Amino acid sequence: MEDHSHDEPEDAEREAAIAEMALAENDPAHALHHLANALFDTVGEDTYLDLARRVLAASSIDALFDPDEGHDRRLATKAVMLHLAGRDDEAIDLLGAVATYRVDLPFERWLAPWIAEAREPNDGSSLLHYLMTPSRSTVGRTRLRPTEVAHAEALAEVADALLERGRAGAAVCACASGVYRRAGRAADAIAAAERSLSFGESYMALTMLALAKRVAGDFEGARKAFERAKEIDPDAALTIDSDLGRIAWDAGDHVTARRLFEKVLQARRDDVELQVGLQWLRHVTPEEETPPSAWGRIKSWTTGTTVSTDTNDAAKGASHETRVGRPLVPDDTVLIPMATVGWLPESTDATVNALRQLTAKEASFDGVSIGVSHLEAPSVRLAFAWAAGHDDLEAVKYSAERVPSDPDPREPWDDVPFVLWRFDGTLPTRGVDAPDAAVDEAVTAIASQAYHLPTWWAHAKERGRALGPERARGLAGAMVHRSSHPIPEGMPVWVWLQRRQVAAALLLAHVDASPSGVGWSTLEAILCGPHDWAVEAAILAAVELALDHPHLAPLVRVTLESLLDHAPNEGHVCWMDTFATAYPRLPRTSKHVRDRCDEHWRRRDDEAQQE
Repeated sequence: MEDHSHDEPEDAEREAAIAEMALAENDPAHALHHLANALFDTVGEDTYLDLARRVLAASSIDALFDPDEGHDRRLATKAVMLHLAGRDDEAIDLLGAVATYRVDLPFERWLAPWIAEAREPNDGSSLLHYLMTPSRSTVGRTRLRPTEVAHAEALAEVADALLERGRAGAAVCACASGVYRRAGRAADAIAAAERSLSFGESYMALTMLALAKRVAGDFEGARKAFERAKEIDPDAALTIDSDLGRIAWDAGDHVTARRLFEKVLQARRDDVELQVGLQWLRHVTPEEETPPSAWGRIKSWTTGTTVSTDTNDAAKGASHETRVGRPLVPDDTVLIPMATVGWLPESTDATVNALRQLTAKEASFDGVSIGVSHLEAPSVRLAFAWAAGHDDLEAVKYSAERVPSDPDPREPWDDVPFVLWRFDGTLPTRGVDAPDAAVDEAVTAIASQAYHLPTWWAHAKERGRALGPERARGLAGAMVHRSSHPIPEGMPVWVWLQRRQVAAALLLAHVDASPSGVGWSTLEAILCGPHDWAVEAAILAAVELALDHPHLAPLVRVTLESLLDHAPNEGHVCWMDTFATAYPRLPRTSKHVRDRCDEHWRRRDDEAQQE
């Protein structure tokens, strides 16, 4: 057999060819290794099932697999072989476990038909965690993005198969209700919740019924289901009261919603989402002008003492409405407190921290020299230069003791058509030309607004299409060149630079009629280029693109995961906070990468406690 590597899987066709050669040499164990790679690269397809049958015919499942097998590729292949051997219960349970861990792959394309065609109905109990995966990035919201809906639609095929076979129990039916609700199938969500209740009343089934009726617009039915759930589990009263407040809000009864939020916040003062909601509700229902409840049947919801009105809340609520650009809905209370969505965190690079201190002291930047342990993002030095009144980065005194080498953050980690920054040693110089006036105007118009990512995204759509794909490179230039427009009064220069980069990235995402055109390829080049603040901006725009365009989501996800794999292993990674916030917003995210995001935040918390 010709030489080949076992370290890195090749494409499915090549892996299958090697498996064929191994079979011809009567080596089914070797064939299995390459078959597993081929199957994992074509999850949900039938292309290599005949090859799997032949490997199975040459050996046995017990001989081919270790009882303590733990590799996801081999486990998925074992599930396929169990299915081919007619052992569907085992196959479904095993593949469901792999699918829960590897939700980034479309295992539903195998699971749904296996369940439907199995000799005996599967009760679905092993698939409960799998069916709950769409809730990971959508909890607390009813208005979902297209890619979030598409993920739920895919898993709804598995729920359909389980419920149609007749053995799904109460918990599976309740989970199926949540999947259907997120897939926009409100009637099916209600029916699945009611089927769960047919096994006996439970808190989970009643809350699923209430949530399904809420999205169906049956607010009274939702209220009754939640009230019954509270009777069954009095310990959940506060959680249910907050949900009842959201239903009242949906129904237009802002007075009742406000009173319920006030009641819950007496016990849960740190609930940021309820705080945001209460601020807006106090804005639209000032205490001194409170009318009687518009929904008489639900006055009983408001029993209990209310907290006094914070006179600042109404002003905060008005500010939220200004940023969002419309009256708030309950979903906004989830998004507004979310970093990079409702607010834009400032850079925490060492140099920016120094600039922040100098600004607070109203000190002069003349003659200031910055020295850091590790080379920072080029935009840090640009912000330093601008703060000192220069546009030439060489005009400010900046030094770094060390440049990370594995990988080198100054170099692109993939082939790119351009770079924003080139380096002469540790001195960065711009790699793109300055934008024209139309680009500068469009970027400034968005960057000058109060920050709220959904609002900026909507405005960028209109302005980006007007700019057109021919200005994509100009938008990249706007990320590193000074604007002809003055910095808004009172705004630090590093904040202005960051906001312009985010605005330019969002505009880039919209310059094409096709979301996978030159706008995306330009963002991709920035993501793959030298590490910089502009990478943060491109991450945000890429995630927004992925949420709106299901067919682009896998490419965005893989690109972001590759970016993480190429993060410098020492020094401050300027885009990591943004990555760890934005990536988990995507559906079908890799558990391995989510775990790395969680670990990042644990380290950040530890660092904060040590300061």
